[in-house]
Amino acid sequence: MSAAVNILVTGNCQSVPLAMALKRLVPSARVNSVHLGLPVEPAEMAQIEKQLPHYDVMLVQKRADDTALGALAEHELRRHGRPVLNYPTLFFTGLHPDLAYVARKDTGAHISTAMDDYHSAIALYAFMRGYDEGQAKKLFADEAFEALGYFDRFAQDLPHLLGDVDEHRQAYADDVADWVSRGAFMHSVNHPKFFVMASIARRCMTALGIQVPAFDVSALVRDPLASSAVWPVYPALAANLGFEGSYEFKTGGQPGAARFLSLQDMIADSFKRYRHTGADNIDFDRALHPRQQARLDAVAEGLFKGPVRCSSRTGPPYSDLPDHQFWRRAVTAKAPGALDPVVRGAFSISQEDRVVTAGSCFAQHIGRALQAHGFNYYIPETPPEDMPADVAKAANHGIFSARYGNIYTARQLVQLFDRAYGRFTPVDDFWVRPDGRLADPFRPQIEPDGYADADALLADREGHLSAVRQVFEQSDVFVFTLGLTESWCSKVDGAVFPLAPGVAAGTMDEDRYAFVNFTVQEVERDIDRFILRLQALNPEARVILTVSPVPLMATFENRHVLVSTTYSKSVLRTAADVAARRWKHVSYFPSYEIITAHTHGESYFGDDLRNVKTEGVDHVMRLFLRHYANPENTVPGTAAEDEENKAYEAELMARRTEAAALLCDEELLDT
Repeated sequence: MSAAVNILVTGNCQSVPLAMALKRLVPSARVNSVHLGLPVEPAEMAQIEKQLPHYDVMLVQKRADDTALGALAEHELRRHGRPVLNYPTLFFTGLHPDLAYVARKDTGAHISTAMDDYHSAIALYAFMRGYDEGQAKKLFADEAFEALGYFDRFAQDLPHLLGDVDEHRQAYADDVADWVSRGAFMHSVNHPKFFVMASIARRCMTALGIQVPAFDVSALVRDPLASSAVWPVYPALAANLGFEGSYEFKTGGQPGAARFLSLQDMIADSFKRYRHTGADNIDFDRALHPRQQARLDAVAEGLFKGPVRCSSRTGPPYSDLPDHQFWRRAVTAKAPGALDPVVRGAFSISQEDRVVTAGSCFAQHIGRALQAHGFNYYIPETPPEDMPADVAKAANHGIFSARYGNIYTARQLVQLFDRAYGRFTPVDDFWVRPDGRLADPFRPQIEPDGYADADALLADREGHLSAVRQVFEQSDVFVFTLGLTESWCSKVDGAVFPLAPGVAAGTMDEDRYAFVNFTVQEVERDIDRFILRLQALNPEARVILTVSPVPLMATFENRHVLVSTTYSKSVLRTAADVAARRWKHVSYFPSYEIITAHTHGESYFGDDLRNVKTEGVDHVMRLFLRHYANPENTVPGTAAEDEENKAYEAELMARRTEAAALLCDEELLDT
């Protein structure tokens, strides 16, 4: 389709920034938008209807009241024989779970505040229960957020961000991951930031075959929805998602006219308007469900009539924290085999749950241990019945849930998913080995003797990807071990490989392949991309992330391999932590910390200081079973472990005076 097109955009308030983004992406296009949430004068509607036959493409949002739109109804627009493309209607409470709409009982009309039609459910609760403004402010506490489920809302609502159109969840999965990685991507529950609408505009034009520039146009356009009220992401909720929040509320109005309200200001303004409306005329249940009101009653009872947690301490803030939060008690005082940095599992794994594994070399230890301890280790890619066991083992059957070999990076995992479902077909079909046989670029050592020809390779790959689809669709628990940030990719299509071309197969060509070392932001985004894909396909699947403790064998960076190893593990560990905080069905298991802890020195590594000994693997799996296989998510240590710890601590305390001459401020945290 030619870029010189006439485009009509209809929809709610989101149609305005979408039209602006389209104009910036395709300067030669003529773009008109109709905001269906605003009244349209008859003369204006007549003019719009007159122009309808002249549009080359129409972008519309799905609407429940479509028939009420007359000539602008989707089915009417399709009568013109022009392409009609749906774009998503965004509504998301995950960043602003406290934002509510409140109506008058007598008229049903929205009650306005300084924040337009937006209200704080907690502030309204405080007013309706007769609390004063100071008490209302105290309710903005972790206890209240926890009781109301605010910390869980992000993960719960993200699958519904794009509405009920299944195609949107798959088509926009990468876009959503990018939005999430940028922190607060919504101004409020229904006002996305401009970069969100710009990415939707890009996706629409690509679907229509219209080429658009690669650069981000959002920096070139003033965000029209930023002139409306902007609700902040509360600090505790933002911290839980890995970014910084605030209690700064911006009212509607153009630059210079808008005001900024503190939390206290917002509460005062709300109370003033509620008093004017009258408590008997406020539809309170529209803001908080009665069950939530009951939970908040219990929190308020504790905050206002009982001792407040933070004020009950007479000593420093660390004085009543549990032992596992102190280095001396949790690490120094533990015998090497008794160290337990897990604390508790995020969920339980039953004997019936189908558990699958993927990832780096270390993930193979986890798979074997799961089988040995009676877990339902799911392996849909099995060898032929007549294949001898030793041959099957040599062909790498059973080391992972499918024969995907090592998946070192999060980008590899995303691309495996896309290849399995036909969303990505890499240009590199096969590589030639030194012996003339062929290798699969994405699992170069999976077939020890290589493939005789391309037909044999492609047939095996087809069966493999079929099994991969079963892994994603049938798994109850997906265990993925992150291994590396360094990788090699194709300059042609961005495909990433587990090995550089020329190592096991293929030929290194600098015009065709490039080295890449992923940043923490890129790894975070790739993990989000995979989680969103898996969640759309298998909503009940839970994910356990680990980081391989195995150092890099070599680095392509021009620096010491130890420095590159530290960078790689730091990035992976940070990205895994962000994912575990962001997604309630994602857990981080600290196998990296268990193996590399100071308590062991180098005892858990072999002579090469890379490969993990059996004792280390046993320690990892002992804790995995203790915290994930038990219904209570935690199993106390044995009496023998307790005695060993006491003896070990006594020995250490006897030596502690040797370090007394050193000055270390942190020592004061545990005195």
